[in-house]
Amino acid sequence: MNKIFIDTKNYNLNIENNLVYEIHIQNDTDITISVLENINSKINLFIKNSQVKITINNLENSDLIVNQLAINSSISLNINLKLHSKIRYNNSILTNIDSINDITINHLESNSEANIFANGINLSDNKFFFIIDGIVNKDSLNVVLDEKSKIINIGEGNSKIIPNLIVNNQDVVANHSAFIGKFNDEEINYLKSRGISDKTAKKLLLISLLLGNMVDTSYLEFRNFIDNNIII
Repeated sequence: MNKIFIDTKNYNLNIENNLVYEIHIQNDTDITISVLENINSKINLFIKNSQVKITINNLENSDLIVNQLAINSSISLNINLKLHSKIRYNNSILTNIDSINDITINHLESNSEANIFANGINLSDNKFFFIIDGIVNKDSLNVVLDEKSKIINIGEGNSKIIPNLIVNNQDVVANHSAFIGKFNDEEINYLKSRGISDKTAKKLLLISLLLGNMVDTSYLEFRNFIDNNIII
């Protein structure tokens, strides 16, 4: 595993091999990640107290998995997909401050696939936005674009999800779903009936939402990242 700590205003990373990268960001930064041709890779991304702009370029025949957990941060994410490229991006955010997050997925060429999961926990009364734009141009054929987003309000948070699909041809599978609400009372009561406290039940549901879509990774480090930074 390649472990990278980013503390500069700008950072460029070329992924040239089929390895796992662990990236830690604790400062405002712009990062550009280019996955080179015929590369399959994975990134575990930890972000704290930062405003981060991320650009990901998936070149031809590349496949990237990103498991991201951000705390008290705002993310601007721009994904560019070339021919036969794929990405699965698990964008999880936990915040008790304003968090405005823009996600743009550009299918620049044919036979590309994007699976985007945007999950958030709004711990207080702050603003929490997901603005998600999926764009398929008229020359990008046989494209798959799937966007799923969910925000859970612990307090009386001002949360919004704005999903947009901009599709300029018919040879595409494009879907989006969005949910804003609170934890299900039945789930909380079920956990409490097993002797779990209300606070612990909510924390278990919180962790399940934030980590549930992550794949091919150790959940322990992400769980510790939550435990060490936020108390609910």
